[in-house]
Amino acid sequence: MSSVKTTESEKRFVSLSQSEIWQIQQDFFAQGGEVWKNSLVPNYITSNPFIANAYAQVTLAYLDDCYFHQLLEPNQRIYIVELGAGAGQFGYLFLKSFLSDYGYYQHLNQNICYVMTDSSPTNISYWQSHEQLKPYIDRGLLDFACFNASIDEELQLSVSKKIIDKNSILNPVIFIANYLFDCTPQDVFEIKNGELYEQLVSLNIDSKVDFKLFHPKDIKFDYIYQNCSPNHYKNDIWNDILNTYKSYNKSGVFLFPTWVFTVLERLKRFTNNKYLFLSGDKGHHHIDNIITNKYPKLGIFGGCFAFDVNYHAISEFVLKTGKEVLQTPYKTKSIDVLGFLFSEKNSYYSRTKHAFNNHIVNFSPDDFFIFKTGLENQRQTPTLTQIISYLRISKWDVRVLYTYYETLNDLLPEQSLAEKQGFREILEKTWDSHFNTNPENNPAFHIATLFGNMGFHKDAITYYQHSQRLSGNDANTEFNLGLCYLSLGDIEMASSLINNALSIEEIPIAKEFREKLKNWTSITNKTYGKTSRIKALTNYKLIKEKLTSSPITLEPLLPKYAQTLYKDATPEIMELTQLPILTNQDEAMLLINSMITDPKTYSFAITHKEIGFIGVISISIKNKKDGNKLGKFFYWLGQSYWGKGYGTTAVCQLVSFAFNTLMLDELMTNVLDHNSRSINILNKLGFLEYNSKNGLKFYRCNLVKN
Repeated sequence: MSSVKTTESEKRFVSLSQSEIWQIQQDFFAQGGEVWKNSLVPNYITSNPFIANAYAQVTLAYLDDCYFHQLLEPNQRIYIVELGAGAGQFGYLFLKSFLSDYGYYQHLNQNICYVMTDSSPTNISYWQSHEQLKPYIDRGLLDFACFNASIDEELQLSVSKKIIDKNSILNPVIFIANYLFDCTPQDVFEIKNGELYEQLVSLNIDSKVDFKLFHPKDIKFDYIYQNCSPNHYKNDIWNDILNTYKSYNKSGVFLFPTWVFTVLERLKRFTNNKYLFLSGDKGHHHIDNIITNKYPKLGIFGGCFAFDVNYHAISEFVLKTGKEVLQTPYKTKSIDVLGFLFSEKNSYYSRTKHAFNNHIVNFSPDDFFIFKTGLENQRQTPTLTQIISYLRISKWDVRVLYTYYETLNDLLPEQSLAEKQGFREILEKTWDSHFNTNPENNPAFHIATLFGNMGFHKDAITYYQHSQRLSGNDANTEFNLGLCYLSLGDIEMASSLINNALSIEEIPIAKEFREKLKNWTSITNKTYGKTSRIKALTNYKLIKEKLTSSPITLEPLLPKYAQTLYKDATPEIMELTQLPILTNQDEAMLLINSMITDPKTYSFAITHKEIGFIGVISISIKNKKDGNKLGKFFYWLGQSYWGKGYGTTAVCQLVSFAFNTLMLDELMTNVLDHNSRSINILNKLGFLEYNSKNGLKFYRCNLVKN
């Protein structure tokens, strides 16, 4: 085709269905997986778990009807064929939902094969190589075919190598087409003063535009009107439908879906007039929405375009061929879903109609999308219970998780262990409903982070590894993996991963943790000496004595101490330490993890060389406005170890660590005013009381400035 703009006399006006724009459309979709990877085409509304489940339930009911009316041939495979399967996401979700319920229909013991089709071989290759589809391929549940339903007479399956045609199909077939009809050839007509005209079009191409690089946003049409005879088409049924639009006593423009008519008629022959067709698209089946005052709107989506579908005309075509239409009794807004039953006995399909009513009519995919949009536009932050309900309604849609990801990060750490365990199952279901089309849009990372924030670090590691497999290594994933291993007590692995993260990118918080691990693991009771900063303390001699003659040592507080910590941390002790009372060992583990994963907190197990764990001492670092570094600490000992000098020694070791390793300038703590044992220790070591309020005494220890 010439890329030079034509003159008025040279323009070739044709029916819209014969325009060059459909070749542009076909060339765009020939890119295959790149279209979906780059999110060039919106497909959420027809590729989410909710709509997939609705179609699956209608399909199951249809097969149930076929079984009870003896329409199924024993030992013959049942085919479910998706036309224009796009990214493959709908098919994946459909199979998950369908197979999860198929076992309940024990009488339906025939083999099923879902066939994804497209006119582009590139898409076939994309699907066959997709790792999430492989389990279904291996089980013989999924196959693929390059198929143009308006031309081809057979399905050549690429995996099984079977050829399916009208002679080999013995069972009824289920066809599915979502977001397909809106981007297929159709004609456009106008009614003026009760007369019918066809609008012929000529594509107005600028001479500067290479046709091969032509973008739908550049589409401009010139129009002329042509009188339309009662026998405009060679097909009598098409003409009957077309001519009925004059009887609606309404002027305006409407589309006429000729490609769809052709396909439905061909499929009728292909299946020996035994099939169910489910279609969802941006369109309308009520006549009020069909004839408009404006030329049909051309929606541009990335590199493709679409018209609203005239489901009214399609329904008329199905009805005139003696079949039945399933549709909502109300007008839809964003997506219209219809079912077309082709059979000699429409009375057979009571279960199908009931399922369509339950899963499409009563709360349709359009209702769900309106509900979803309304919820997400609300300014009020939802509760965890509301988010869980939304996830359940959506059939565990991962995009709901994306929407409330930040909110969940805030809410989940504060929940009880039982509630966290319940949400663990929700995250697993949500992951199971995800289909990967774009490595950059990776839910594994989000799910892993939520697991980590709930304290389920083994689960988090699993999903961070999924994330690496999908998107490759990146600094944030390596760092978060390091934190997980740290929370599990594997300091060596944590250090390695955090160093890996920093080799990829200088993440500030990763640098803080690298410094923490270096300091944390260097704890020793021999950090005094000739250059020791604690020599500046007024009670240095007493501190030195405690450091050199005690069976007490400090070790990094790791999860391995959770059981003993829970046993020794009595309610009385936790009250004295002003910490929450622990009711089980899991809460002790969460407490340890919360201290481990704070880069400003150094927590230690107080250990006795013969007894083992006897208590905890912890310090948190803060930079003051005057530039000095302040450490606030607390400690506690199991009651069996009180009065033996162990607390004094532990505080002395922390003082040495704080001033010699962390290079702090000041230490402070507070104790309940009736905690005489701790008050005596602080006084003995030279801490000074500087405030008292609300039943607390505040103490601090500064280096003497010489």
